[in-house]
Formats: sequence, C-alpha cells, structure tokens
Amino acid sequence: MTNRKRALIVEDDPIIALDVEAELLDADWDVPGIANNINRAFELMHEHAPLVVLLDINLGQETSFDFARACRQSGIGIVFMSGYASSVLPEDLRDETILRKPIQMSRLIEILSACRAGA
Repeated sequence: MTNRKRALIVEDDPIIALDVEAELLDADWDVPGIANNINRAFELMHEHAPLVVLLDINLGQETSFDFARACRQSGIGIVFMSGYASSVLPEDLRDETILRKPIQMSRLIEILSACRAGA
C-alpha cells in the first residue's frame, strides 16, 4: 500500500486513539500504528512514511511540536488534535490544522480526504 492512504496517530489517551483508528479504518485508511510518545512516533514515521500524522499536543510530559516540525520537513501532513485552541501552537506551526477535542470524526475524515486529494 502506498503512503497516500497511510496515517499515524500520536495520542496518549488510548480510548481516543482507538476511536480515531476505528474511524480511519472505516474510511479505508491504513493506520500502521499508534504512538503514545515522541520516540515511538519517530520510529513509526521512519518505518511507514505516512501521508499525514494526527497529533495530540500534550503527550504526558512532552509536546508534539518538534515531531510536527520533523514531519513538516519530511513533507508529511499534520493535523493537531487537542482541547486547546490554535493559539497554543508555536508561531511556526500556527498554519497547521487543529481539530478541537472531542473530535468530530466526520470533520477529521473530510480533512484527511483533502490531504489525500492534495498528495
């Protein structure tokens, strides 16, 4: 399978991660893994070359901002999933999509469809 339908989930809440994964699978996306920390996220990114990553902002004691920057440098799309407003994003990441939690799954699939169409 090509990366055109591959999304990684970086989320430390297992219930949210599994809900998002189920929605993506139903929408015919490949989800090669769920990372609950940045080290695992980097491993999955390098192993699977996704089209897009879905990122929680806070992952325990760390944020996903440096990982988002690495994804951007690699040409991987970024969608933040957070209870925070976009104003918490560092200035260099403020143009990235942010979905407020609780996630509206129909909106997530709409955004991912646009990512796939733009690939």
